[in-house]
Amino acid sequence: MSTDLLKLFAQRNGCFPNKIVFYRDGVDDGHFQKVLDHEIRSLQNACK
Repeated sequence: MSTDLLKLFAQRNGCFPNKIVFYRDGVDDGHFQKVLDHEIRSLQNACK
């Protein structure tokens, strides 16, 4: 969903946002790094 929103933003504004604030809830400490790596990578790929 966030990648779709980034692409829509870029389509409407002609560029990607300069900064992204991303709030994430409901992840326990044991899975935090794995979820962080996956979601940040997905956001970075969407901005390419």
